[in-house]
Amino acid sequence: MFCLSSFSTKKLLLLTLSVTSLIFGSSILALRKKIFNNILNSQLVIEEGTAAYNAWVETPIPVYTKFYFFDMINPSDLFHSHEKPILEERGPYTFREVEKKANLTWHENGTISYRRVKFWYFEREMSVGPL
Repeated sequence: MFCLSSFSTKKLLLLTLSVTSLIFGSSILALRKKIFNNILNSQLVIEEGTAAYNAWVETPIPVYTKFYFFDMINPSDLFHSHEKPILEERGPYTFREVEKKANLTWHENGTISYRRVKFWYFEREMSVGPL
């Protein structure tokens, strides 16, 4: 016969915790796909006012593009004497890109039409010199 008086308080607490963990773990294992899909849909659906929408309309992470140019020091020697060109690197010239979605149109089938608008801003501090 199962007798509770033979168990100490610590053993009873450990048994209760083990059974609760087993039930919780089994429930999570059985419902993992449903839980995953609910979390995924709650975070990735683009609806006005959500964090996903705000990040989608205007990307909060800055995007930088660096350009390098090469100046030919000896163009006359190259064309007249057929010597190797001597090139001098100029750059980087850095631009920050800002992209926004404009003219948003929500359709009944759950899709969105929009126009991408891009702006580039020269970053003087990250560049070798002025333009």
